[in-house]
Amino acid sequence: MEKKLNRLGYIDFGKGIAILCVVMGHLMYSDDMKSFANFLYSFHIPFFFFLSGIVLSLSGNFGFKKFCLRSLSLLLPFCSWGGVICIVLSKNMFSEYWFLSVLWLYTAGYYGFLFLGRHKKMASYFFMATALVFMTLTCIYTRNSIVYKVCYFSLSYVIPFVLGTVFLQIKSIIPKYNFLYLLFFAIAYFFFDGFNVELKNQLLKNVTGVCASLLLVQLCEKSNPDNRVVSLVSYVGRHTLIIYLVHYFFLEHIALSASLLAFCAYAMLAIIIVLFCLGIEKVMRLSEIMSFIALGKIPKKMNGCIT
Repeated sequence: MEKKLNRLGYIDFGKGIAILCVVMGHLMYSDDMKSFANFLYSFHIPFFFFLSGIVLSLSGNFGFKKFCLRSLSLLLPFCSWGGVICIVLSKNMFSEYWFLSVLWLYTAGYYGFLFLGRHKKMASYFFMATALVFMTLTCIYTRNSIVYKVCYFSLSYVIPFVLGTVFLQIKSIIPKYNFLYLLFFAIAYFFFDGFNVELKNQLLKNVTGVCASLLLVQLCEKSNPDNRVVSLVSYVGRHTLIIYLVHYFFLEHIALSASLLAFCAYAMLAIIIVLFCLGIEKVMRLSEIMSFIALGKIPKKMNGCIT
């Protein structure tokens, strides 16, 4: 039991790092700060999908109840907050909250292959191969549609996600050649443009994402859980959903010029936004209905009804 707690601890720390990078990247989404934002875009979301794959692999074998609960926890916040952002900010819910829809798509595919094969590792590999072929063909032959957008985003993260689902099984045989991971990351990053919508660029993100994920997960595993900073970042990592959902509403009103002072200010703003989001979550958790609709937290009564 202690081993599992430690494992979840470093995953929380990794998710905390990733969501802070996401908020920073969105704050810096301007011409003045694009170069640093481009660096963050090369790995923060792939790392998120990598960690999501690990969490999914910890859920055990396929079960219809598990899939239903997981679907509700992803799609309810997507629909509820997507509706709010459409009305309040007049933005497309698929453009802003695409992560949840793509993660659900991956989850459905993974559970589907797991149901057919009953073997986690083979299910992951078959899912990755099928997803890459299907989504590449879809992106080539369909344009300017919701299906295209979902498949386009999905292509960037399918390999980090699948690597996450098998990571705990193959961890002992993965070489810890950090220099090579840095080298491959640097080569891929040289050709990478986080703001370019070409298909090649999305596929490159798999390379930068995998290399960065393997480096970051080692950093997280070596972290000291008793360290104050690590424990605070891990706490943030346990509440990434609300931060992801709410932080968009702050972005419209923030713009700073490029400088070292501005970078420090963006870092502080990211922390302040995260704290606001955590406060909003605490208020929402006071109501079971609000927690269910806005955060996808399944009430215990409903949990027992899904069999």
